[in-house]
Amino acid sequence: MTLRVVQWTTGSVGKQSVTAIAAHPEMELVGCYAWSGDKLGRDAGELCGLDPLGIAPTNDVDALLALKPDCVVYNPVWPSTDEPVRILESGANVIPVVVAAPPRIVSYPDVTLPLPRGLVSP
Repeated sequence: MTLRVVQWTTGSVGKQSVTAIAAHPEMELVGCYAWSGDKLGRDAGELCGLDPLGIAPTNDVDALLALKPDCVVYNPVWPSTDEPVRILESGANVIPVVVAAPPRIVSYPDVTLPLPRGLVSP
């Protein structure tokens, strides 16, 4: 089974995620979120130093969730609790990779949702 994956941003951490997703035989990059306007519509592979992948980043969250990804690799520029909750509510799993330098602390509230498609909550 191939996992359908959306990558959330293509910054320094997101570039590594796109590279890993593109190389994995059981993953398919189906969409990409761009925070920065200068990345909109450009090829996600090229933004990450790869050959073109045929995926144009967008900031249209509804369009990305309409792709029905199995999971979203969430590497935001500015972390939000609203975005991961919205992704979970769509039925997709979320892999949050948030890098924050001290003294900023990033935390997510307890989220009580029916966690679809086998997502396990800690």
